[in-house]
Parts: sequence; structure tokens; C-alpha cells
Amino acid sequence: MDTSHLSADELRAFWRGHVEQWRTSGQSQAAYCREHGLSDHRLRYWKRCILPEAVAEEFSGSEGFLPVQLVSNSTAPATVDSGITVRLPTGLGVELRCGFDTQALRSVVQALSE
Repeated sequence: MDTSHLSADELRAFWRGHVEQWRTSGQSQAAYCREHGLSDHRLRYWKRCILPEAVAEEFSGSEGFLPVQLVSNSTAPATVDSGITVRLPTGLGVELRCGFDTQALRSVVQALSE
């Protein structure tokens, strides 16, 4: 489908609509694109631009693991008990310190999964 005549805002709205329709269609991405005359790789590109959580969704069938991005914080001194922070593409996050309560973490994960 030729979208070259659309402004940047119109183009974004066009793809936002298709990304949302695809997500609710129950179809595979390839099947949806064939049905609507869209390029599969363009839908994938716009899906990532419009829905950052879609990147994680794409990997959700992979043994339940999600991609991880390591961020260096060179201004903070490294300490042995610094723990870890898990931040989801949606902005939600969990910070764990050494000796954290594993049962509390299970409860948090369960609550976020609902």
C-alpha cells in the first residue's frame, strides 16, 4: 500500500490503526499483512515504534524470557550489596537488594501478571 502521500502525523496514525487492528485480530502478523495488502517488515517496524512493549511480546514465546538491556551507571560507586533493578518496557520496575524476600517478589510478579 502506497503511503507516500501521507504527512508524518497521518502516517503514524495509519500504522497505529493497523498495529491495533492486528493486535486484536487474532491473526499472525504475516496473515494480517497479506489480508490488508501491507508489508510485513513495515508493520514490524511501526509496531516497535508505536508499542515498545510489543518488542517484549515478540520474545514472549521464547522459554518465557524477555530481552534484557544492561545500562551502565558510571557515576554511582559499585557496591557488593547494590542488588538489581528490573525495568519493563512499559516503565514499571522492581528493585531488589541483597537479601530480598523471595516470597514478596513472587507476590509482586503474580500481581503484575494479573
